[in-house]
Amino acid sequence: MRPERPRPRGSAPGPMETPPWDPARNDSLPPTLTPAVPPYVKLGLTVVYTVFYALLFVFIYVQLWLVLRYRHKRLSYQSVFLFLCLFWASLRTVLFSFYFKDFVAANSLSPFVFWLLYCFPVCLQFFTLTLMNLYFTQVAPLPGLPLHQPCFPVGEFNLCCAGKDGKLGEEGYRLCASGH
Repeated sequence: MRPERPRPRGSAPGPMETPPWDPARNDSLPPTLTPAVPPYVKLGLTVVYTVFYALLFVFIYVQLWLVLRYRHKRLSYQSVFLFLCLFWASLRTVLFSFYFKDFVAANSLSPFVFWLLYCFPVCLQFFTLTLMNLYFTQVAPLPGLPLHQPCFPVGEFNLCCAGKDGKLGEEGYRLCASGH
C-alpha cells in the first residue's frame, strides 16, 4: 500500500467533510436559525406573565383566607375551586420565574419536575372545568327546574337531560321548549 498524501487545500472534500462555502452558489449557504422573538420581547413577556400569575396567586390566597375568616364551609365547591386555582397559579408562577435565571435550564428539567410544571397545570384546568360542570349540574339549576334534574345552560337554550321521573319525556321537552 502506498502512504496517503495530504490533500491540497483547493481539492474536493471527502465523504465525511462539509463542502466549503461558495458565495456564488445559492444552495451552498449554511442554514441559519434565528429566534422567532427577540430576547427583549421574550424577557418582557416573561415579566408580564410572572407578575400576572403572582397577582392571581395573591388574589386567590386572600379569597381562601376570607373563606376561613368568615367561617364558610371549608369543603365546598368554592373552596375546592379556589384551591385548584391557587395551585395552578403557583405552578405557573414558579415556571415563569425559572425563565428569569436560565431558560435553557427551565427546558431541561428532570421528567417529574417537567411534568409538574408543564403538564400538570393542564390537568388542573381540566379538574377545574369538571368541578364547574358538576357545580352547575347539581347545585345551581336554572329557575323552575327541580334540584335533582341536570340542566346545562348553552347560550339561549337549555339542554335538559331528564324530566322529574328521570326520563326525557313530555315534561323534559316542555321545559326545554319553554326555556326553563
